Amino acid sequence: MPTKTVFPLLLVYMFLAMLGAGLVIPILPQLLIEFGASGKAAGYLVSAFGLTQFLFSPIAGRFSDKYGRKPMIIGGLILFALSNLVGALFPDVVKVLIEHGADINRRDHMENNPFLYAGAEGYLKILRLTIEAGADPTIFNRFGGIALIPAAEHGYVENVQEILEQTNVDVNHMNKPGWTALLEAIVYMDGGPKYQETIHVLIEHGVDVHLADAKGISPLQHAQSLGFQEISNLLIQAGAKL
Repeated sequence: MPTKTVFPLLLVYMFLAMLGAGLVIPILPQLLIEFGASGKAAGYLVSAFGLTQFLFSPIAGRFSDKYGRKPMIIGGLILFALSNLVGALFPDVVKVLIEHGADINRRDHMENNPFLYAGAEGYLKILRLTIEAGADPTIFNRFGGIALIPAAEHGYVENVQEILEQTNVDVNHMNKPGWTALLEAIVYMDGGPKYQETIHVLIEHGVDVHLADAKGISPLQHAQSLGFQEISNLLIQAGAKL
């Protein structure tokens, strides 16, 4: 392929790679909420990116002068692809760590352990690995909740089903702020199909459709005030009353 064709193509690939990094910035606030991090953490992340560029750009420039721009661009893209491949193989990495004696019940500074994190973030394969390895499902997160609650909040239907069918968690557990899995599945999101399915699974596993929040507002009252007719119907069919 002629050089005049190859180099513009490499530049396009580099643009796409950098665009992928830049796309994280707009959703960073939501990521901070999901991970329970502060604005300071966002500052650290952005600063780390800039600092890394500052430190390694002169080194990359020197190698570029020595070996040429094309080999450096190609090498960078290969490393970028490999890093994404590692992310795709993450469950296998977790499996290897468990097999070599990793403590699956050990919690981090935010009081999450692998089971809690996998349940809350929708990592079904990792969730299954932790359950098979004997994770303690009764360990609470920093909100005094169990993995079932954030899994229901995000509408991770398969995670909710896995937790209820493979562990002995209390489907009606209430966290410190006064929310249950059922209440969070109703209140925090849009009442769409995956939340309707989540609530259907909770009902099948015996959730108390009358259990109110810390202010005494019932699941049915929340659903009706938010205009979630389908969810209201599910609750009424399960015996809920105003």
